[in-house]
Amino acid sequence: MQVALGVEQRAFPSFVAGAETADITLRPIRAADLPLLREFVRHLSPDTGYKRLLSGRTPTEEELRRWTAIDVSREGAVVAIANVANGERLVGVARYVMQSPEAADFAIVLADAWQGRGLGRELMASLISAAREHGVRKLSGTTLSTNVAMRSLARAMGFRASRLSDALAIMVSLNLSP
Repeated sequence: MQVALGVEQRAFPSFVAGAETADITLRPIRAADLPLLREFVRHLSPDTGYKRLLSGRTPTEEELRRWTAIDVSREGAVVAIANVANGERLVGVARYVMQSPEAADFAIVLADAWQGRGLGRELMASLISAAREHGVRKLSGTTLSTNVAMRSLARAMGFRASRLSDALAIMVSLNLSP
């Protein structure tokens, strides 16, 4: 097993998404993942894209480049790669970005067909581990108040929710201090 960015590369055999069964590997994102990320984003449903970006916009090419060529001194990202018949497919990504010396914002998104299968929990666990390894003491994220799946995942992983002044969104936070 390889370890980079505090994330141990791990394989999870036989995740099932719809009619597709694939082995999944979790590993740190790489600049070379740009084509996989581009394809991943292109296939997200409008609803999933909206929940991730909190808007209906499509990420720019510059954003996609920045999201793959990360600055490890201030951010980390873990990808879920499905090994399918025609090669590799990126099916999920979780990331954090430092907002202060000890606090980071996080985001997570899974391909529609891979949601509700436990993969989000594995991605978040890997991201939390990487963040903790890099000195993050508090991990926070904003989600829509209507995003039941994200709220449920956050609650199951020990995050606390608080309402924002905008009634459409909530902040979920997890204390990572030892």
